[in-house]
Amino acid sequence: MANITPKVTMYLGGTVDVTAYVQSISTRRGRSRSIAHATAGTANIILRNEDRRFDPEYAAGPYYGSLLLKGAIAIYGTVGGVDYQIYEGTIAAWNTSYEGPNSSTVSVSCVDGLEQLSMTSLKNLTDGSGNKPPTFSSTLSGARVTAILDTFVATGDGGAGASAPIWPSGSTYRDIATGNGTMQAKETVGNAWQELQIVANSEMSQGTFVSRTGKFIYKGRLTPVGGPTIVFSDDGSDIPYVSVNMIMDLELVFNMISLQRYDADGSLGGVPTTSADSTSIAQYGHREFSRTGMLNMENVSGAAEIQNIADYLKQQFKDQDVRFDRLVVAPNAISAAQQKTMLEMEVSTGIEVQRTPKVNGTSSAQISRDMVVDNVSHRIEPGNVWTTILGLSPYNELVSDFMTINTGEEDTGTIGF
Repeated sequence: MANITPKVTMYLGGTVDVTAYVQSISTRRGRSRSIAHATAGTANIILRNEDRRFDPEYAAGPYYGSLLLKGAIAIYGTVGGVDYQIYEGTIAAWNTSYEGPNSSTVSVSCVDGLEQLSMTSLKNLTDGSGNKPPTFSSTLSGARVTAILDTFVATGDGGAGASAPIWPSGSTYRDIATGNGTMQAKETVGNAWQELQIVANSEMSQGTFVSRTGKFIYKGRLTPVGGPTIVFSDDGSDIPYVSVNMIMDLELVFNMISLQRYDADGSLGGVPTTSADSTSIAQYGHREFSRTGMLNMENVSGAAEIQNIADYLKQQFKDQDVRFDRLVVAPNAISAAQQKTMLEMEVSTGIEVQRTPKVNGTSSAQISRDMVVDNVSHRIEPGNVWTTILGLSPYNELVSDFMTINTGEEDTGTIGF
């Protein structure tokens, strides 16, 4: 079977293929757990620099004056002559290292678009209605996400106006679900990424992150994650893997859920909405999970919604669970079709993991778990040694097979409200 070929392009006054100079690559995107939020996706690329072409101080270099921060970067894996993108971001640092009389390398650190959102305060921005700071109307969560991404620096404040929102518009750059939760109307002055997280909390989004191609993804709580049709196994029948961890710990045991939202007057509410399980408390002690600043409506519908979220979180996290946690795959040891699947792997994808443990060398009953991908990491080392690592959470933390309330539908793969 053929190896995947890595490919790296950078914007250096124009898009330049720098693959011939790449020594190693590492990328990571996603969240730590299904219940956590994504962090900015990162990449690090080590480039050979014997001729100083990537040295920003070398005036005779071919890219002198173009080795700038915030330049676009894209990383691909090539299979059968087709490039599959695994990362898109911008350059955050150039670090030149000189070793001995002749050797030099440059470490290029990169971040994806979440880093820029985390550095953007809404208080100095303008919304589509001309309000500064933005004052958002009561809408479904997806519309609120869109409204936040559409804010801009007004021309009077030195910006380019509505034509240059804080996140580019259009389907190439955004995939925003409609959502099911209605958000409060509210003036918003906080950090853009933090505000987007609050919307996700209030919806109980199944995923809010930047994709491998640089697209902002927002999933509602009923957005289909998809059944775990991608199967990883150790018996030769599906995608093989190098190793997998199975763990059981207290990290994700919560038996008191406390959710607090804003009052109608814009102040943070008083008495939180709670949901507790006495049996779990008796067994594990009091283990609280809390969120504040939620935007669910201050009416009967909003009260029911936030209570449903609290009850759902309690149901999913009140008991201990044995789960697969870290799946390691060697993409250059699998088929071309399987390589394509690994390169296109995305956060919030449903998969199945199968393991057939051995007892003193004899196979025992197979263990199978439906999981959701929380994070995707690729590491390409000298000699094109390629490793892909998937961080996982149990599938039912995001998607349950309970009856969906008020629909009469069973086994829908959606959460229960």
